[in-house]
Amino acid sequence: MKFKWKFDACIYTKSDGMGLYSKMCDTYEETQDAIEENIGRFVDEDYPPTGHINKDYVQVD
Repeated sequence: MKFKWKFDACIYTKSDGMGLYSKMCDTYEETQDAIEENIGRFVDEDYPPTGHINKDYVQVD
């Protein structure tokens, strides 16, 4: 079995924890870019979105 690190770009609202966006990426930099490029789509004056990066060690083979 083979494992490797994968990064999950998550955008959600702090008010209710509702997930707005999620994308798995291979590098931390790709994950940052995914959040930066997409967070503007979910702007809300009352409950602004927040971005978070999860790092998971997953099986790839």
